[in-house]
Amino acid sequence: MPIHVAVLQREYLRMILAGQKTVESRLAKVRCPPFGAVTAGERLFFKASGGSFMATALADEVHDHAHQTPTQLDALRTRWNPAVCGTDEYWNQRRDRPFATFIRLRGVEPLDCGPRYKTQNMRAWYTLTDTANPLLDIKLRRGAYKNRYVQLPQASEAMRAAAFSLELPDGNIVETDLVPGSTRVRWRGWKRYFDAFGLRPGDTIRFVALGDRRYRVLFRRTA
Repeated sequence: MPIHVAVLQREYLRMILAGQKTVESRLAKVRCPPFGAVTAGERLFFKASGGSFMATALADEVHDHAHQTPTQLDALRTRWNPAVCGTDEYWNQRRDRPFATFIRLRGVEPLDCGPRYKTQNMRAWYTLTDTANPLLDIKLRRGAYKNRYVQLPQASEAMRAAAFSLELPDGNIVETDLVPGSTRVRWRGWKRYFDAFGLRPGDTIRFVALGDRRYRVLFRRTA
């Protein structure tokens, strides 16, 4: 499943994180991503223009509109702007852009890192393969919970190839690898964190790739 990097002004990112801006919009003069390139359920990474990554979310609904006239764009503004939170300047500067995409967001989370990609001048949207996704979410299965281990069936080739380090929420750093011939993490300290975070089967353990074979580990209770 593809992933996406959206570059936008920091003020809009703050509104996304605050829950005020719940729809990301893009208007273009030509047919280009995200138009026709995003499907519900795909992950978006939000990066501040000229700055760092600040958030991630999933696409909940995607609405593409082609060949829109200025009058039709005005109607789209009326419909979508309560969730887009665009300024008058934003909309007025885009009345001649006939391709419009509106992406409703769900599961917005702060995130200070994102996928690696080759930047292109003035480009504000990138669609990447899922191999670039820095997030690996693992559902805690009943057997793994009972026996206090973590298995990574979707581990990347990089994780399978050599040792790596895990940065735990309390600052503890563990050097480990996968058990040969298995996708189980060769470390016996999971019980402490399962108990501390009140994990149960069905909860999620997230591995965030930080580069240099380092991964941040987060524990997430199912809502």
